[in-house]
Amino acid sequence: MHIREGAIAGYAKKAGCGIEAAARHFRYHALVRTARRWGISTIITAHHADDHLETFLMRLVRGGSLGSLAGISALRTLDKNSGVRVLRPLLQIERRELHDYAEKKGLVWSEDSTNEETVFLRNRVRHLLIPHLDSQFPSWRQSVIGYASQIGNAEVFLRTCANERMQALQRESRGGPALALELFRKEPAVVRQAILELFLQSLAIGHHVGHRALRNLDGAIARGALKAEAGGYEFDLSEGLIRLRGRAHFSSAPGPAAHRFA
Repeated sequence: MHIREGAIAGYAKKAGCGIEAAARHFRYHALVRTARRWGISTIITAHHADDHLETFLMRLVRGGSLGSLAGISALRTLDKNSGVRVLRPLLQIERRELHDYAEKKGLVWSEDSTNEETVFLRNRVRHLLIPHLDSQFPSWRQSVIGYASQIGNAEVFLRTCANERMQALQRESRGGPALALELFRKEPAVVRQAILELFLQSLAIGHHVGHRALRNLDGAIARGALKAEAGGYEFDLSEGLIRLRGRAHFSSAPGPAAHRFA
């Protein structure tokens, strides 16, 4: 796939993400488009154990939700409309094992030319942090994989619980979905935030609201605010419901009941 010069940087600026994330968007878009063209349901990638560890460390230093520390998922749906999914069967195998196998079988190993550049966070983690951890803490890899697995299992349980609770909380208001406020407040904090995340995803705006904004939105609801803003969207909390009003209209002099979160 050939991408016109500047397209990835332009997308990164528009989406408010890094170059790596923007390139990943284009890469998976190309894979999904090709799969749909040929009627393929499953894409298999060669993500390996080293990628898994790097992702864990990157998300740890960046901060975010606990669920993100589960690392790279072994199976994920890429396109809901067509059902195209990605499968990653090599997450338990280290990079050196794959390299040795390829060499033994006479396969040509392809290396991305940017992999040596430490301007990207992943490469700094790969070339600076991981060698230090390897030299100072020999068992750290097994420890991280163990933690990531436990977090992944806990995340599955939490999302299952949140899905069930959200169904009980769902209401309809003014032709749109809403959540029953008082019932929502009775849930444990970790379940409330998971419900909010699922609710925003159902509204197709979940990718705009980060973990910090999600947590602060939950805090505003718990404090009895009449309205709140998160990720550039405004929520009405005044009628016993949590309801999306639409995009926030920012002003330099917000009212006393308004809570604004980035």
